[in-house]
Amino acid sequence: MTPKRFDGGTPRFGTQVMWALLRSALVSSVAVGVLPLTAASEGVLNGSYVIVNKASGRRLCSGPSGFSATSGGPSRAIDPEQRWLLVPQDNGTFLIENHANGMRIFAQSGKDHADGFLTTDQGPVYQDQKWRVLLQRDGSYSFVNSRSDRRIAAQPGLEGAAGFDAVLGDQPAAADASWSLLDPDNDELGPLLRELQLAEDWASEASTCNRLQKELQSRYYSELAAQKAEVDQLHAELNEERGLGRQLTQQAGAWEGKRSILVSELSMESSRSVLLQARLGSCTEEKVHLAGEVASLFAYLALSVIWVGLLFAAFCRQWCHSRALLRSSRRALAGATCEQSLGSDFAHCIFPRNEPDGLVSRVVKIQCPGVEHGDVEVKLICNGCDVSICRRASLGVEAMTWTKRFCFDGSCEFCEDQMLLEHGFLNLVFREQAFRARTVRFPKHYSLAASDDDLCWEEPASCATTACPSERGTFSRGLEDSPRSSQSNNNNLNHAVLDEGSKNNNLNKNNNNNLSNNNNLNNNLDEGSQVEIKQDTAPHRRRGLAAGGA
Repeated sequence: MTPKRFDGGTPRFGTQVMWALLRSALVSSVAVGVLPLTAASEGVLNGSYVIVNKASGRRLCSGPSGFSATSGGPSRAIDPEQRWLLVPQDNGTFLIENHANGMRIFAQSGKDHADGFLTTDQGPVYQDQKWRVLLQRDGSYSFVNSRSDRRIAAQPGLEGAAGFDAVLGDQPAAADASWSLLDPDNDELGPLLRELQLAEDWASEASTCNRLQKELQSRYYSELAAQKAEVDQLHAELNEERGLGRQLTQQAGAWEGKRSILVSELSMESSRSVLLQARLGSCTEEKVHLAGEVASLFAYLALSVIWVGLLFAAFCRQWCHSRALLRSSRRALAGATCEQSLGSDFAHCIFPRNEPDGLVSRVVKIQCPGVEHGDVEVKLICNGCDVSICRRASLGVEAMTWTKRFCFDGSCEFCEDQMLLEHGFLNLVFREQAFRARTVRFPKHYSLAASDDDLCWEEPASCATTACPSERGTFSRGLEDSPRSSQSNNNNLNHAVLDEGSKNNNLNKNNNNNLSNNNNLNNNLDEGSQVEIKQDTAPHRRRGLAAGGA
């Protein structure tokens, strides 16, 4: 049976078949003794070997990922970091050195497993970097460190640094501590491996071609289905277009019937147009006759328009004359009315005025003829006032009430003493307030103790219990009552100033009350001084009487 071929003409081998061939080649090479077994027996290990574990098939590797034991097998290519040199040393030992980067394997003494089991490319060659390569009965090798007696082992089923260590032990090497030395360049297994690699490449290419063939086939089927769907859609569109064609054919037949009807109607219209042209000729003759009549009518119309224009001109002349008479009569009537009445407007204006102290005052001047003092009312507001003038009716002057609010910017004070109404003008003055600093102190208290050196004001006990207390009490009550009456009168004066209705009358009354209260206060002070004089002279009189009696 001839194996199937692909485009390149290379037979397609299965992976399992190639792996079986490789195993048979290895067994035959070990049995015959032409591979590293022969080299070890002769003491010559000068190749670049791939060190493969017998139990797990893991390969020694020292690359960018570190020192480890990677999984092997025919499906894995041999990397340069997986090839090692066995450099001979003294006493039949070897250095296990990486062919790609020169890293040397060492296993420190006093440690076990992965502890102290590393690679290095620096420093001199120490004793723990030397290994004894021991040939086993089955043709495999065991690597034992010459200083620490630790064996290199790789457990099956693991990958990388897991399960890869140097163990202690004097007994025969276990299966995971047995290694095979493969030289892909010089051994008979090398060509087989290359053929196996080539077969794997062919198999991968074949699988790629098969995958591409399947993808192309699926794409072809999908495109074919899409084209079939498109063809079906085109068939449906074609059937639809055919139906539309049938409908258009039917519509064309209907339009043809309509066209024949329109042709018959057109012939009828042409006959009608001939009749209309005949009628138009007769109408033209009538139009000429009517044109003559219209000309005569237009002449009559022009004459009538001229006559109407003349009548309208006469009417306008008469209307203008009557309007002039009406205006003159109105002017005469207005003059008579003005002679019988006077004006009623209250004109006002605000004038600024500079004061001697540098401040600016504002003078409000209001024209108010026929207004008396009692007709004016001024309500003070913040920085202004509300003026209300209630003028009474007189001959030629109507009664009128006029109100106006005046407000100013800044702090202003109304000057009541400068409010003036004379010659028909009301003057109101607002003065700016300036801040004035001043010092406030308590009033001076007078005492007779500082000037009375003879202490004659002290009275005996007999005088203190008779007439003196009553006189002093009367004087003290008079002094206490008089300031209170004065304070109440001053308050009445302030309230009277703010009163808007009867300001002048209350002011006069309060002034009279203040004068009477001041007179009472002076009388009380005179009585008090007389009492003090009597009290001061009483001891002297008693002293004089005593001296006369003596």
